Amino acid sequence: MEGKDNINEDNIDIYVNNKKIKFSYIYKSDEIGKIEVKFKFKKLVTKINHMFWGCNSLEKIDFSSFNSSKVDNMSCTMYECSSLESIIFSSFDTFKVNNMSYMFFDCKSLKSLDLSSFNTSNVNDMMGMFCGCTSLKSLDLSSFDTSKVTNMNFMFVGCASLNSLDLSSFNTTNVKYMNSMFKECHCLKKNNIKINNSETKILEQI
Repeated sequence: MEGKDNINEDNIDIYVNNKKIKFSYIYKSDEIGKIEVKFKFKKLVTKINHMFWGCNSLEKIDFSSFNSSKVDNMSCTMYECSSLESIIFSSFDTFKVNNMSYMFFDCKSLKSLDLSSFNTSNVNDMMGMFCGCTSLKSLDLSSFDTSKVTNMNFMFVGCASLNSLDLSSFNTTNVKYMNSMFKECHCLKKNNIKINNSETKILEQI
């Protein structure tokens, strides 16, 4: 798991349900019931990809005190966090991030997601970013800069509850891969997607 290089006893204090615990990976998969994890890094990290992979008991993640200014890879960060209901990104710095592929893959309990603080101006890969987010009903990505993105394959696959999507800032000029972008988005209709007038090829995916 690539991101584990940044998650160790020398660099992180872990609080599970507001109680500081001895460093361990066990809580990631073996904790009984839903859990909330807060963490504090002692030094800056550059990658958080795969960080919470398979943490299917996590109910809430609070990134409000997390310094992400050096992070360049966020792929699969919350991969298969199937119980996750809330993520706080308030001061999240994503300026240097180039990879957000499968970031929220199979986060099937997420009903809302505030990504207004995200800077995606250097991101080139958004493949499967929201794939399997079956409970999301609306998503506002109007702040996203996608001018450098080349891959949007499977970006919203399986977002079965999604009925409103704001992509009004999307620029797909450099996108090479856009296969099955909205597959199994049963509630999403063309007139519920906001795009700019030049982005008709997005609607062709519906």
